[in-house]
Amino acid sequence: MGSVIDLMSSSGKMKIVTDAIKSAQMVDLLKSDGPFTVFAPIDLAVAQGPAGKFRDVRGDREQFQLLVKYHIVKGSYTTSLIQESLKKKNHLELETLCGKKLILKYSGFFRSHIKVNEASIVSSDLLADNGIVHTIDTVLFPP
Repeated sequence: MGSVIDLMSSSGKMKIVTDAIKSAQMVDLLKSDGPFTVFAPIDLAVAQGPAGKFRDVRGDREQFQLLVKYHIVKGSYTTSLIQESLKKKNHLELETLCGKKLILKYSGFFRSHIKVNEASIVSSDLLADNGIVHTIDTVLFPP
């Protein structure tokens, strides 16, 4: 199966975020034991989003690493585990590798979609040996 970074690299829809992880020199971390949950923006999300802001941050290594770490959580959070937590309360807070929190909650008329901050999960439960990847439709910028 491979690591989460191997899974992302082999996908045709996560090239930009995979390149970002490489640029931020975080490949070794995402090849380690983990487990990790990665909320990975699909290429289309990066291309259609605030690309100027993404480019500006990319020029500052420390800020860029912070941005990349903001998409990664320690632990393996499957959709079913997230849904179980959301049934108990209206939101789930997950601490990212940069120490900032992501807020997961239901959205949609029938509470049929899960949002990560302002991003929607596009595809979920992409399993790797050391964790899980959920693709999202927006780049997440830390507060």
